[in-house]
Amino acid sequence: MKKIIKLASWGVVALGSLFGASKVLTALLDTNLGWPATAATAAIGIGFAVVPYCIARAVNEILYEVEL
Repeated sequence: MKKIIKLASWGVVALGSLFGASKVLTALLDTNLGWPATAATAAIGIGFAVVPYCIARAVNEILYEVEL
């Protein structure tokens, strides 16, 4: 069961990273956006990659907590 949860959470990270990368590339390559909109769109794209990663790391640490 732990392995399934771990794989699912890292799968969400992979999807978030792909979506975030596409948002960042779209923001950087769109010539019609001004610099504030480009920066905001790029920040949202980075958030799509970073937030799922942090959640997956937390889940991983909770599932595989090592007692000293």
